[in-house]
Amino acid sequence: MCRKNEDDVTSHDGRTIENGMTFRIENVGRRDISCVSLADGSRWEIPREFLETGCEAGYACTVHRCQGMTVDRCAVLFPSDANTPCNLQYVAGSRGKEENHFYYACPDEEQRKIRHQLSGVETDPKAIAMSRMKASLLNHPDAATATETLERERTDRMNLKRLMREHDYAAGLISGPHLNAMLARRHDPKTVDKITRSPSYEWLRGVWSRAYMTDAKRALAIIGQPLDPDRLKGRRLDRDQLVGKIARIARVLHPDRMDDTTYRIDMDVSRDSEQARYVTEILERSDIPYALADTLDGKAITIDVDHSCIPAVKTILDGLCQTVKGFDQSLFPQWRELRREEGRILKENPGMRRQSRPVEPDWAATIAGRLNAGLLDRVNGTVHEEWCAGVIPRIRASRHGSELDIVRQNERLIELKVGELVRDAQASNQPWTGRILEASADDPTLFRDVVVYRAMWQVDEEDDPLGERPPTSSGRQEQH
Repeated sequence: MCRKNEDDVTSHDGRTIENGMTFRIENVGRRDISCVSLADGSRWEIPREFLETGCEAGYACTVHRCQGMTVDRCAVLFPSDANTPCNLQYVAGSRGKEENHFYYACPDEEQRKIRHQLSGVETDPKAIAMSRMKASLLNHPDAATATETLERERTDRMNLKRLMREHDYAAGLISGPHLNAMLARRHDPKTVDKITRSPSYEWLRGVWSRAYMTDAKRALAIIGQPLDPDRLKGRRLDRDQLVGKIARIARVLHPDRMDDTTYRIDMDVSRDSEQARYVTEILERSDIPYALADTLDGKAITIDVDHSCIPAVKTILDGLCQTVKGFDQSLFPQWRELRREEGRILKENPGMRRQSRPVEPDWAATIAGRLNAGLLDRVNGTVHEEWCAGVIPRIRASRHGSELDIVRQNERLIELKVGELVRDAQASNQPWTGRILEASADDPTLFRDVVVYRAMWQVDEEDDPLGERPPTSSGRQEQH
């Protein structure tokens, strides 16, 4: 394993050696050794001088280096009731560079005598320690060695889909500010704030990075579509329909009996405002008793409801926040307290939580889904020669920062992985490979494209290169 970069050490194709590269030694000469890269199969001649200072043996890297010899002398004590497996004992007892001692605690003399009388076990502390050590050596809960574990982790690390997800995340860091600017041109600030606070925003950033690089005009048109399903379909609920819809949902959460405890909700609007009329009208149509009062200055109101009605009232307010312009959480100074109180009631009444009630729409997930369904599922695939390994569009940025370096490194890993998949497929001699090699005379990248398609969609059929045809509703139709 290489531990540092060196421009003077290169492969047969001219690539310089880098920290973290791993090799398999094939021949040892006087001045250098012949190696094959485990990542891409490239051949290297590494000078002995560099080996002594810049490389380490793979076994030392995967076992002792991971566990770490941190002290000169190490002593490990295992409690009398511990059943520590062999691998953990080895890790604990291999910290010392010069000496490592194992101590096994035993019960006191009286307890040892009692156990001997009951079951005939040993009473000699040394015999007990030897017996426990023998038992631990035979206790192997994990059948994989450290080297095998490292190889499994490397396989998972170099999975093509995982590399693509990492590319989305790194590219999303670059495209995030651009996405926010494009959203701000097409939606109001309140909507943009909801999108950026969404738990799906990170996913949206990654999707946007690919969508914009694929078809900027189409991507901009998609994110500019109305987010409200009714507006998207060209229809709009009138006031009476909206009030009736929210009231029906709130009525489902109406409690069976009242607590006879008053809960006060402050609202920073006047009694005659449109927002206050919405709330009182829905409360009445939901059969929720309430008392309305003005503050001393007349600029705000208070609404008293029964404590048991809080989930229904919170549902009404959520629905109005989502559908009525100018109605949002800032109108309620105690909004967080109201939300916590609702959570307590729902926790005590699990059946109420399952009732139908409006939830805050995840608009970031909505936009990401539209970009996938309307653009990426039908365009992205393995048929674009200018893309990274034909899989994903290359990211462009106006400024070259550390995020772009990460993206470029990830693109390089994707290319290496695709090259490895191609070599493995060619060496497998499965029936489908011959058919594709014959058909690729006019298309030099056809074999690569098929290999990547099989890796992306877990196609393992030996005879059919692409497996079963996807359903007509699937975006994979275009790729297939």
